[in-house]
Amino acid sequence: MQLSLEKIYHHFLNNRSITNEQIDFVKEYLDSGLLLSESSTADFKYFQILYILKRYIDHGLIDQEISNHHIKMFALDIDIYDIRSWYQDKIKTIDYRDVFAEFKEKLQIDLFTYIEEIEKKQGNSKLRYLPNIIFDEVIDIIFQYMGWDIDINLPSDYQQLNTINIPFNDYDEIISRLKEATSDPYKINLSVNQCKLLDNIYKTYGYVDTSSNEYILPNINVNNEIMIWLFLLSIDKVKNPLAYKYFLQPRRIKIPETFKDNHPFSTLEKLIKKSSLVNNNSGSFDRFSIFLWELKNKHHPGHKTQDDVKKFYLTFINELNNITDTVYDKDYFNPTYFNILKNKRRAEQDPWMRWRDSRKTSKDRLK
Repeated sequence: MQLSLEKIYHHFLNNRSITNEQIDFVKEYLDSGLLLSESSTADFKYFQILYILKRYIDHGLIDQEISNHHIKMFALDIDIYDIRSWYQDKIKTIDYRDVFAEFKEKLQIDLFTYIEEIEKKQGNSKLRYLPNIIFDEVIDIIFQYMGWDIDINLPSDYQQLNTINIPFNDYDEIISRLKEATSDPYKINLSVNQCKLLDNIYKTYGYVDTSSNEYILPNINVNNEIMIWLFLLSIDKVKNPLAYKYFLQPRRIKIPETFKDNHPFSTLEKLIKKSSLVNNNSGSFDRFSIFLWELKNKHHPGHKTQDDVKKFYLTFINELNNITDTVYDKDYFNPTYFNILKNKRRAEQDPWMRWRDSRKTSKDRLK
């Protein structure tokens, strides 16, 4: 089925139209509910193929929509991890700022080359000159799917895990929130060049308040380009690049005696990690737990909850607890408890009750 759908897609790109028979095929596929989760680059590319065909069937397409589609497909062909390896080799002999400028220039050239090739194949000379063929959009798409290779021990098949028929969009939101919750700034071992970049950002946007002897970082426009730059500068593997955003949140930090004006971030790093404004790992777990409980109440309201429903939600809580450092032991929320015969279960080991108690603590920590 996938191969046939790809043939329809290529026919559409070459002819800007598809036959009635092909339209019926796409509609049947969409009606079957077999849309893939946007949980990997490959899945998202396939999702984009379905999306552009559906848009065409529903209302037709203008050149701008076609160009936006090609930008997404171009960005999803980029392996940011290969680029990071290239970047790390380059900065051994070249200043990290110059290498990033080279990366941006090369990406822009590659984008226009990609568009030129499409123009030749499709005979459409308008694509190159449409206003939305821009570098920033490519950067945003690359960043959106950085970190999706986080090692989460969950079934890759949506249907295999979703045994209680949670709507696809809500299931996708669970996966997205779960991966975001793995970001932990406390564990990041920042490189020298990352600290240099952050120092420059702090010097540009931050200032010293002499009346309170505090360093103040106001709200700044943290665009995805900065986040990708920090990612390329990372030496250690980072599970979730969103963790870098925590270093760029607004904050007030008491200035220590060792403070250096030319290295504001470097001399404040430990204090920043302890700052109450840093959404540390514990906070991430707490927020995810409360989000998941609210979703449970949306789809399964009431106090009486079936075991299969409990197992579904506990699967995510237990996995997040296992792959991050929380105050709870590994498998503290293990859903396999409900595979045990009821007369063999021990109440003090009930993970559903444990989750209930942990939410009270989560709410207190987030006040």
